[in-house]
Amino acid sequence: MKWVALVLAAVAVVAGGVAWQFWSEATALPDWYTEPPSPPVAAPSGPSPDAGPSPRRPSESPRPLEWMPVGPPPPPQASSSAAAPRTREVRNFHLRSTAKNPAWREAVRGSRATFEDGTLEAGVVISLDKLPRRSLSANDRKTIDRALKAFPALRKREVYVGLEDRTVTRDGILQLGSSTKIRVGQLRYPLSTVAKRLGLSAPSIRRQINRELRRLKVKDPEVATK
Repeated sequence: MKWVALVLAAVAVVAGGVAWQFWSEATALPDWYTEPPSPPVAAPSGPSPDAGPSPRRPSESPRPLEWMPVGPPPPPQASSSAAAPRTREVRNFHLRSTAKNPAWREAVRGSRATFEDGTLEAGVVISLDKLPRRSLSANDRKTIDRALKAFPALRKREVYVGLEDRTVTRDGILQLGSSTKIRVGQLRYPLSTVAKRLGLSAPSIRRQINRELRRLKVKDPEVATK
């Protein structure tokens, strides 16, 4: 799953830098999250999770994500250019990233992305104790063990991990800008801080996320509707 590096990096930052008085902020779940039903919802336009992922040729790519407007439409404006920006969202986008590895579906409990006035917010709620350890690299397992050793209570908790940034658009696809922040609960860290603490390259992480945004065809909804 492409998001695993981001998830593990953010949890490690929490384990290494959050004081106990900030515990409630670090483990706060977003308002949109509700416990998913059992069994989990199926991926859009695909078979039920019990049936497993549909075979996909290497050359095939998913359809563009469909942004849905949130709330009532803004009031009419004298000029379309003066119209208030409208929030759009995509729910459960993680089902696309986990299609090739169903073991992740139990660990990732929900996901949501929103876009408004050029700002992208996207994140997942993940159960750390349900991570498919066999699917992780040795370094990833070491990282998550570091987080759990520092905060054993995380083992039985669900944690929200996300990213926020003012995006740029290339070929109609949203790409991260230069001020990416990683979010853990209600806490936010610059991507550069997360990368430095793990000895990783922030540009490399940004490129990986941008490749995933392009693979999933996360289009700029403002460009798509013009």
